[in-house]
Amino acid sequence: MPARAKRFEEYERHQLTPALGDGGSVLEWTTRSDRAFHVEIDTGMGRAGVRWDEVDELGEAVDALSFQGCYTHFHSAERSDGSAERQLERFLTAVGRLPRRPAMLHVANSAAALRGKQFALDLVRPGIFLYGGVAAAGGPAPRPVVSVRARVVSVRRIRSGESVSYNASWVAARDTVVATLRIGYADGIRRDAGVQGKGHVLLRGKRCPIVGVVQMDMTLVETGPLEVQVGDVATFVGEEAKQRITLEEFAGWSGEVPHEFLTGLGARLPRLPV
Repeated sequence: MPARAKRFEEYERHQLTPALGDGGSVLEWTTRSDRAFHVEIDTGMGRAGVRWDEVDELGEAVDALSFQGCYTHFHSAERSDGSAERQLERFLTAVGRLPRRPAMLHVANSAAALRGKQFALDLVRPGIFLYGGVAAAGGPAPRPVVSVRARVVSVRRIRSGESVSYNASWVAARDTVVATLRIGYADGIRRDAGVQGKGHVLLRGKRCPIVGVVQMDMTLVETGPLEVQVGDVATFVGEEAKQRITLEEFAGWSGEVPHEFLTGLGARLPRLPV
């Protein structure tokens, strides 16, 4: 995220290192402070930073001892289509045109960091891999580190032909049992996670389908003949009784990428380090 000049005072107060993306911001920072800064070079993401073919506009503003680092961001490092290599080449060419090379060059997210040393440069910026997510299809799977769980707050019988949730979005095909879990879309579980019959949770070591649309504070799952009680814990992501629902699997049921699912988990969910 590019630092804004009106926030520079806060950066200094909290001893933060700003990421700057234009000559004006660099000049203003170096005029008021001798603290370190990094410069973003846009090599194809198209969202922030100075363009790779316009780095000359930075001029002598980056010819300072406080110019600590320079970086870019790959748009498709998980794909083997040559785009990451092209962006890396643009970046290195742009850096070569600067009046000085900073101490830290960094470009690699999780997917790029796993592709080889050519992307390592001086440091890497792994993201999803640190949270147990697979960085690219077919890539190495890290050890899972995140679990999402919720307690059963109600268990009720549903007769064949009866419906549950808003808009009667699920109708029982037989007499069955439905458990209500204390978690909903306000906590980051997508409203349509179970609409197409894909989403499941683990309860007592068995996969139970999410039924009906997820509500603001509650999610319904069909438990059928499984003996379930109020207070039992359901697992949305994680392992239970040698069964596992992966981060990628649950995010896929919701039409999300793992990054989206993790960052969407609500603030009221307690975070319990284990």
